[in-house]
Amino acid sequence: MGRGLGIGLVLAGTLAMAFPAAAGPWTREQATAQFILKYEVMRAERGFDLDGNSQPLLAERRDSSLSLYAEYGLTDRLMLVLKTDWQSGSDAFVDYEGRGPLEIGLAWQVYRDPRMLWRCRSAMPTAVRDGMPAMPRRARGRPTGRCGCRRDGR
Repeated sequence: MGRGLGIGLVLAGTLAMAFPAAAGPWTREQATAQFILKYEVMRAERGFDLDGNSQPLLAERRDSSLSLYAEYGLTDRLMLVLKTDWQSGSDAFVDYEGRGPLEIGLAWQVYRDPRMLWRCRSAMPTAVRDGMPAMPRRARGRPTGRCGCRRDGR
């Protein structure tokens, strides 16, 4: 009863503070921010074998994560982007808890007119497992990037 009441209070508080989120190809205006906080829970008692058949698991699998996505407008055309999460879980073989991947980067609005917008983004992904980087050696410390075009006047 106590746990259900606590979850209900958190949900009611979250809904009372709800405001529209507008993630997309547009950069944030200078000195404005957007924060998206998300909590996910997954539980399973069954899984799939190599042939795709449903089978009971040796023990219940439980995963949960609390993630944060944040954008902050450094200028009207340059935006700081942060993505991170905290993960925990357990199954028949392992229990784990800790920080998940962390991505910090910049998004730059290259060009914009009433019909089209070009934005480029570069980020430095990191992952830590047992105090050591958990990504392939060839990918450590290398930024990722992508550019995109939106063809409407928003």
